[in-house]
Amino acid sequence: MTSYFIRRFLLIIPTFFGITLITFLILQIVPGGPLEMEIMKIRMGGNKGGTESGSGGNSTQNIPQSAVDELTKFYGFDKPIQERYVIWVTNLLKLDLGKSYVYAEPVSDVIVSRFPVSIYFGLIGFILTYLICVPLGVYKAVKNGSTFDFISSALVFIGYAIPGFAFGALMLVLLG
Repeated sequence: MTSYFIRRFLLIIPTFFGITLITFLILQIVPGGPLEMEIMKIRMGGNKGGTESGSGGNSTQNIPQSAVDELTKFYGFDKPIQERYVIWVTNLLKLDLGKSYVYAEPVSDVIVSRFPVSIYFGLIGFILTYLICVPLGVYKAVKNGSTFDFISSALVFIGYAIPGFAFGALMLVLLG
């Protein structure tokens, strides 16, 4: 039993590095990062005529190379990807989540400022779950094999099969 816990505990290390590596690579590869957003802001700010759509073509068009180099250095994209990963993981282990590219403030402050809303919705969901599910489970146990048991089980299976984002969009269409 002890060896099982030791093995499971030691699996935390490769799992952590695997998850952080995949997350980091996705954040680096996906277009529309902070550098592209800043370049787009500069392009849109300098383009008063509104003739360009902002899609396609060279994203650094009409921007001095020195400005692009400065932004690249500011966001740390001038360093090799391995060095950026090591810096990112080191900061992550120190619980330094960095600065938000969108809100220009520490990510931890952004999380803390949104925390009360998350707690509110989490508690509401928790309370509703137990107010509905416990009595429903007791009633299903008492009426095992009945039509109510069959229909409620079917609804539960359908509910599990529908992804949360799709159900949310459906509720917005139906109720919004």
